[in-house]
Amino acid sequence: MWSSAPVLFSAPPPPPPRPPGMGHDASVDDTGVGLDLCEKEQSALARRYVLTQTLDTSEPWSHAGPRSISPFAPCASSRVPHILDAARLDKDSVLWDLGCGDGRVLHEAAARYGCRCVGVEIDAPCLAESERRAEAMGEAVSRLCVWRLRDATCLPAGSLGADDAMGPDTPSPTVLLLFITGHGLCALSRWLKDEWEKAAKPFAIVTCVEALDACVDWYGAAASDDEKNADGGNPLFDAPANPNDWAVYRDSTHAKYGVFVTPPRGVSVDEWAKKKPQPRAADPASVTSSRVVVVRDVLDESDVAQIESLVERLEPGFFSNENEPNANEDEEEIRDDEEEALAAALGAALLDDDDDAGSDAEDETKTNAKKKKNLWSA
Repeated sequence: MWSSAPVLFSAPPPPPPRPPGMGHDASVDDTGVGLDLCEKEQSALARRYVLTQTLDTSEPWSHAGPRSISPFAPCASSRVPHILDAARLDKDSVLWDLGCGDGRVLHEAAARYGCRCVGVEIDAPCLAESERRAEAMGEAVSRLCVWRLRDATCLPAGSLGADDAMGPDTPSPTVLLLFITGHGLCALSRWLKDEWEKAAKPFAIVTCVEALDACVDWYGAAASDDEKNADGGNPLFDAPANPNDWAVYRDSTHAKYGVFVTPPRGVSVDEWAKKKPQPRAADPASVTSSRVVVVRDVLDESDVAQIESLVERLEPGFFSNENEPNANEDEEEIRDDEEEALAAALGAALLDDDDDAGSDAEDETKTNAKKKKNLWSA
């Protein structure tokens, strides 16, 4: 399946010559190979999902089938934030994932940014799992996602260039994500360059682990029994570097997590670098003046329990059940309306307690819940 993490089964030979302009950032060393800080986590996923599976089946709609160009392994969770950040998404974006696997990157993008997402996958069970997970996250996510069972190696010209080219309710991408092996990336590179050059709406391309200007088809070069050319050369090393003339941006942080970006057509690498969004100020004054955004499902039950345990250590009895309101609590009840609304909204989002949010405590349970809501509003 062309849907996910590349796996190196043995130490590769030296990389091909560095393509022109490849040293854009210091995150790439003199050999042109970046340090991937997700390698340990991604390798563990590869061992679990790839090395323990039988990667040989006649089933056409399978990541192990004859048409697949990459086996499936989920994206490392530590890589996902860098993918989304590198993609520079907002609510108007359309993120495509060619080889979406179980859809986890698209689910996160839809939940965080409210953008449209299109998952394209050759493995039917993976695609069904993608849809199931989206529905489990609620309508706010599921309504933003569409899923298409397709073979990326057979997509016709213009598939990325216009809305609904791949079916109804399928908007064309503003960002295209590819997380596949070097073999798969090389196989799609020429078709992808044509789509990128001719699309009516320009789109950026985000790749993981492998960059379009430096990907190497280790599998294809070793597939033949006769690995040497007639003149004694080796196709792996004699192949031209960056034959499709890709320009790739290497952010000093994202590249360390194996995330690379080809800017949209008409935007140079230098222009893309200059437009890099700057982090918002996080000082108290800036936070106070910022618009409040409710982010759901940031903490799981274990995270909440650990935070509550820390609060109890710092302020014993903070969550204890008390029926008698004291003077301080009476003062809190007449706080500014904006602060009350913020406490109620964050409390409902993080504790999934929409009923009576922000109201006066009527019993011990509500008193306890209200204290927790005030904690999350801080």
